[in-house]
Amino acid sequence: MTTRVFLSLSFTDAEFVKAVYRRLPLGVANFYERTFERGDDLISAMEEMMEASDIFALFASQSSLKSYAVNFEIEEARRRSVFRRLKKVIVFPTESSVGFTDLPVWLRNSWAPNIGETPSDIARYITTLLLEPDRGLSTAAPKVVGRGATLDLAERLTAKNLQQHRVSPNVYVFTGLTGVGRRTFSSYYLRRALSAEANLPFGPPLSLSAQCDLVDIYRAIRTDIDPDLDPNIITEEQVVFTEQSQNEQIEEIVRVMGHYRRLGQAITLITAAGFFEDAGKPKDWVTDFFSAIPSDQFLIVISNLQFWDEYLNHMPNVVQLRINELDSEDTKALMTFSAQTLKVEDFDVSDELVRAIGGHPGVANAAVSLARQKGNHILRRDPRQLFNIQQTILGDALQSGRLSEEEKVILDVLSWLPSLGGDLLEEIVVDDVGVSLEKFNESIERLILSCLITPSGYQFSISPAVRQLYRRHNPTPQKTLEAMRRILEVAWGKAEKQGFRDDLFAAFIFMQVLAGKSMPPEFRNLITPGNLHDTVREAYARGKEADDRMAIQQAIAWGMVAVDMKMSESVREEILSTVTRAQIRIRQFADAESTIDIMRDKDYRSVTFLEGHLLRKKRNFADAIPKLRHVVENNRHNRAAVHELALCYRRLHKGRELEELLKEHGSAIGESAVLLDFKVGLDISRNQLASVPADIRRLRSISDQPHSADLRHAQYLMQLKNNSAAITFLSDVIEGSKSGTNRLRALRAYAAARDGNMKVAWSDLKFLKSIPEESARYIGLECEILIADGKPKIALEIHENIILEEPGDWLFRASIYEALANSPDIGLLERKSYLEKAESIRKDYPYSEYDFD
Repeated sequence: MTTRVFLSLSFTDAEFVKAVYRRLPLGVANFYERTFERGDDLISAMEEMMEASDIFALFASQSSLKSYAVNFEIEEARRRSVFRRLKKVIVFPTESSVGFTDLPVWLRNSWAPNIGETPSDIARYITTLLLEPDRGLSTAAPKVVGRGATLDLAERLTAKNLQQHRVSPNVYVFTGLTGVGRRTFSSYYLRRALSAEANLPFGPPLSLSAQCDLVDIYRAIRTDIDPDLDPNIITEEQVVFTEQSQNEQIEEIVRVMGHYRRLGQAITLITAAGFFEDAGKPKDWVTDFFSAIPSDQFLIVISNLQFWDEYLNHMPNVVQLRINELDSEDTKALMTFSAQTLKVEDFDVSDELVRAIGGHPGVANAAVSLARQKGNHILRRDPRQLFNIQQTILGDALQSGRLSEEEKVILDVLSWLPSLGGDLLEEIVVDDVGVSLEKFNESIERLILSCLITPSGYQFSISPAVRQLYRRHNPTPQKTLEAMRRILEVAWGKAEKQGFRDDLFAAFIFMQVLAGKSMPPEFRNLITPGNLHDTVREAYARGKEADDRMAIQQAIAWGMVAVDMKMSESVREEILSTVTRAQIRIRQFADAESTIDIMRDKDYRSVTFLEGHLLRKKRNFADAIPKLRHVVENNRHNRAAVHELALCYRRLHKGRELEELLKEHGSAIGESAVLLDFKVGLDISRNQLASVPADIRRLRSISDQPHSADLRHAQYLMQLKNNSAAITFLSDVIEGSKSGTNRLRALRAYAAARDGNMKVAWSDLKFLKSIPEESARYIGLECEILIADGKPKIALEIHENIILEEPGDWLFRASIYEALANSPDIGLLERKSYLEKAESIRKDYPYSEYDFD
């Protein structure tokens, strides 16, 4: 049952409490925010609400302590406390004139000590009480299992650091895979290892962009301290901040950190790779920033990437620890506790499945959630039959039929946005879409327990591990999108009165991009490098998924703002790299070359890869290969470069080089969607089909391209000589998808031509050629259909108008000659001529099993 919190206040404190309310994790609990006037008719209402409450929070002022209604509520709380029906009683003084002795004796032990005076401080305290690992009062609070050894290791590293440097560390970097429990452990560590500092766990968790800059850190802290700032003030402050030197910026960040230092609270910064450049090197401000943290201020950094040991040796106040996966026994224990919380009856899980989960708490909890939805039998499948158990569990848990309608609406909203405050999420889902408040709260808790969404303070975000999976399986209804646009626009309009909010701003600008709007001039100085990076990256990803040229164009337009914007060069490189890929994708080759020139002048590392990618897309494979080989040889982990190089080898029929490349990077195939897609296509072309169905299932679970697995499945059916089944399958997928189906239509046209269904083939071709600036891409397809339709002469006339640049082009010309040679409409001499031309081409370009798309 959802935890219920009663907020007791006088009407004179209503505005203050409203400001607190906006910062509470709505959905994690029911927060009853009420003020009452004197009157016997309201006593029953107060009694009813108090009787339903688990936590009693009193906002103590001179007015509230004199209020008849508040005193009635205090007495009801005392009665419920006597009978142990309240989990917690808290007193928040809202006026300095209210003293400890002004409270009834029984309430004095509930006085919240030194938690701060702002609405943000109080909301953070309540949130921590609800969600603190192991001790949180909400059922959504995470359970800590199997971290005793990790805690001991952290203590040993701290002691070693103290012995080596004679300095007590105050910056802790917790690294590891997303969803492995880094944030849970950090809170656990603060409470257990640093328990002498009782207020440390009540500091803010601040989520930052994957490519944050100093200004992102400054604004996150500034707006957490004061959530009522006018956007114009934020804009002016950012202009002044960015004009400062790097050292001055760090000094300013440390100055505003003083708010939490005074309260004895730790600050947690959460970012995937925001402290690193592309090559894993720390950004140039990181050393000075860590060194500037005062000895009595604790900073926690949650990161996907680790700092080199050699680097940290020169940072005496920093300790780094990788949070490892759980062992099998701890994973099983965690699943058992989760099953108890989710009320999964007779829960049982095999040791083999536990081992297959791989010690990943997020996947373990998702498996338990799946058992709640579909029954325990769903976990009894042989893990050996699941190509990747972790992705399969997450994919199964996200199938729309296995989510309640309320859960689906919440995920629909969060899948579009970096994060969103609980109040705005509630307004969209409850007030506009029509989900009941009770169902909303229950759904939030279940989604948190299932590790499908993550709370961070009062904000919620969809788990990074499932964002792409969810969007692929569940297109958002237009009604929900309209509700999001409408409510976010109204909320932004109110921001001048209610105060600036980063989550609202980030959501609002992303909706602006999706609506096809240009950046408003007033946003130029308000948007941070992290905001811009996340918006451009997300818009480009959306455009790719939907094959939406306009969305990709928007990503380019907004991304080009980075050219002149003040930011670190590493963040600018990330943004401009996305812009370049977007330009190449929609074949704006001249613009892409200009962007690469800008990047080359700045000596960016990614230039060589982007040059190779551009040359490959322009079909200049021979010149692309040395550039891509250089990238692969100097960065073996650049899977995109490996994929690009493999495509070039295939196009030029360099079979030996292709085999060597795949063998060298074979270990990456299981984790890389592009390489796995490449392997599936190669196996289909070779007619080596035994592993193809399992590989396609795996591809479906990990690829961020919505229809790559559908394309390969249809090709698999065609290789089985079942073109009609391929046509039926493709038709079902196309009809069920709103966008992103052009490649599927092209393949359906080809399958239909091979099956003799010329009506479908010509219809699909007509549709594809009607797309502006895309018709040239389908010349080869048109020729295929003409050959199948018995019109090889027309196919030759069309094909003779294109430049033959690669072996595949020449081989297709040979197939046209052979089709002409077999035509009954030509004489013997003409037939002989065509056969000789075809034979000459095939001598120069032998058929290759590597030509598979």
